Amino acid sequence: MSDQANASFPLAEMRGIVHDLFQPNPRFYWADLLITLTIAYGCAGVYFLSPLFSPQQIICLFVSGFALHRLANYIHEIAHLHSKRSLQSFQVAWDVLVGIPTLMPSYFFHTYMSHHNTNHFGTRSDCEYVPLGRGPLRNIGFFMCQIFLQPLFVVFRHTVVTPISFLHPTLRQWVLENFSTRQAAGSLQPAAELAGHSKTAVRPAAPRTAFLNSGSAEPTQEMAGEWAVGDWNRETPPS
Repeated sequence: MSDQANASFPLAEMRGIVHDLFQPNPRFYWADLLITLTIAYGCAGVYFLSPLFSPQQIICLFVSGFALHRLANYIHEIAHLHSKRSLQSFQVAWDVLVGIPTLMPSYFFHTYMSHHNTNHFGTRSDCEYVPLGRGPLRNIGFFMCQIFLQPLFVVFRHTVVTPISFLHPTLRQWVLENFSTRQAAGSLQPAAELAGHSKTAVRPAAPRTAFLNSGSAEPTQEMAGEWAVGDWNRETPPS
């Protein structure tokens, strides 16, 4: 398909073609969850019961690890499907079977949708965006160190911060806003404030749409001026 054909094919029409693919099928979600859950917890049980460093234990370590990782990734799906009535029971089941036992309840991820808000995308308020490619290499090292620190932080949050937060309503609110969700590094904007932006308040993403419909490999200077993705110095996109 030529660039000219791409430019004349509206984004809205593209979405209409695949609209039926965006309708979640609860049967697939439930089947995937229960099968993966059985593999993850089953292999974890065999791992703990196996002789130390035995081939069986090593194999179960990797299988259970990948399965648990797959289960954890459902938190992303739950954030996107939070309003789907057909999957509300699925969210409850995931929290009971996965989220709470792993100290990662789904509300930790609720403000993820601000990442899809054009008022926050690519800015300091974007909880998914970290400009690792634009800073010194040591930033990548610091980022990777979070892998080892995050489990300790989560345990500290639930065993120390949570009980203290019930001493006063104001303290509880502060904990919910600052210790209960993902926020971009360096952002002082409370998570609750990010979550408060409704879809009706989202700035139209006209420049992005223009880029997608243009068929060009790179956005033009005009588009970049309006929709500067990755401009970490911005608090919000230009009006």
